[in-house]
Amino acid sequence: DSVYDIVLMDMQMPVMDGITATQEIRKLSQFSALPIVAMTANAMEGDRQRCLDAGMNDHVAKPVEPDELWKSLLKWIKPRHAIGVRTGRHLIVDPLRVDPEIAFDIAGLDIETGLKRVLGKKSLYLSMLHKFVGGQKNVIAEIRAALESGDIDTAERLAHTTYGVAGNISAVKIQTLAGQVEQAIKLHAPSGEMVVLLDALALHLNEMVASLELALPAKEARVQIVVDKDALHAVCAKLEALLADNDAEAGDVFDRNADLLLSAFPSHFRRLDYAIKSFNFEVALSVIQDAETTCT
Repeated sequence: DSVYDIVLMDMQMPVMDGITATQEIRKLSQFSALPIVAMTANAMEGDRQRCLDAGMNDHVAKPVEPDELWKSLLKWIKPRHAIGVRTGRHLIVDPLRVDPEIAFDIAGLDIETGLKRVLGKKSLYLSMLHKFVGGQKNVIAEIRAALESGDIDTAERLAHTTYGVAGNISAVKIQTLAGQVEQAIKLHAPSGEMVVLLDALALHLNEMVASLELALPAKEARVQIVVDKDALHAVCAKLEALLADNDAEAGDVFDRNADLLLSAFPSHFRRLDYAIKSFNFEVALSVIQDAETTCT
């Protein structure tokens, strides 16, 4: 009985992709007219046509440009209130909140465009840069290991994640190279070609990570605290539910409760931190379940 205004459909979700999900939604009569807008890094006309053929209404390319997203929302969402009617909701602004300055310039990183994509929120952009470093530091080794073991799906997913997060921070060259690696994996390119593409991506990615590690302001050190077992149980249950559902909110829950998790699971914390920042939610779920079994 829920009422939805619009569905923003990720095209490369795990388990069920956006095309299949849209087809399943369209089988439900109550959602036959529900606007569905594809969110995909693939901007080729053929991909757009596949979205339309599956029953979607429109297509927004990733990384998302706020102006383009607003245009799509205004186009497809029917207003619930007449123009000029107040809903009683007010935006609350904290006058004491001051965004940190970004006083560095890194080759290959378009900070101005990156900030536009987060509506100028410098603290959010800095957080994304920190997560980029944590999540992408070892990704080339992970892609190579996946390819060597024949796990093509994992290799493609890792390359696609790198493509996406590089686009989000506006590291354009890395985004382009990661896209080439992803496409080569998808097309089962010869090993020699794959080595050349991965080496090129590794060169630029390693330089970016090293530059960011030097430039980014140090994050606050984690502190050991007394573990409240009830609070820990609630946090773990929330995290496990989000991870099992592949919900990116898991990263925010982890960050808000990092001191508690470090104090409770000191031997598992770094693996959990890295898995979540790499968006490897299946591994993160396994780590936290193991931590609960062995540490509590």
